[in-house]
Amino acid sequence: MGIKPLVLNPTTTDEGLLRGRKLEVAKNKRISIGNRYQKADRAPYVDNSELRATFEQVANVDASFVEGEGAGGIKSFLYAKIQGHRYLLAGEKSMPFVEAILKLAINYPMAIWTSQALAADRGAAAVENEDLRRALRLLDRSLGQLATSRLPKKQARICDFIMLETDFVVCARNELLGVGEVEQE
Repeated sequence: MGIKPLVLNPTTTDEGLLRGRKLEVAKNKRISIGNRYQKADRAPYVDNSELRATFEQVANVDASFVEGEGAGGIKSFLYAKIQGHRYLLAGEKSMPFVEAILKLAINYPMAIWTSQALAADRGAAAVENEDLRRALRLLDRSLGQLATSRLPKKQARICDFIMLETDFVVCARNELLGVGEVEQE
């Protein structure tokens, strides 16, 4: 499952109370949402709602606003996370610096993609200030706050391995920003 669906569709309090068959159904729904990105003609989920636009339409939205006029909004968002040490939090606990900095780094491309998705959802050809602001609000409430310790042990180990021992963050950044390949050592 990709990081976008997990971050942009955080579990609700009610989901944490599910047991048995209902828990299994909820997990399967999350997996299904996470796998939607594999087909460009499907619609992504953002804020636990299916968008009207497809992944292909999201990719076609002009995001130059984010790197131009909107760059100040992203900078302010990242500065606030760093100065307030909020990027070091995971739920009620603190995260190791290495894990936290990787989650902070993914905020930039996630803000761009999410603002594109929100613009596509409203049928716009380009990202505007409100799209970026909504995207940052969504990311602020969840990204970096997801504690792997809340996952089952096996999934927590896998998540930690992927984030800390692989090129996942670099690859995700490159994919979301549409830039070059990861350099091989």
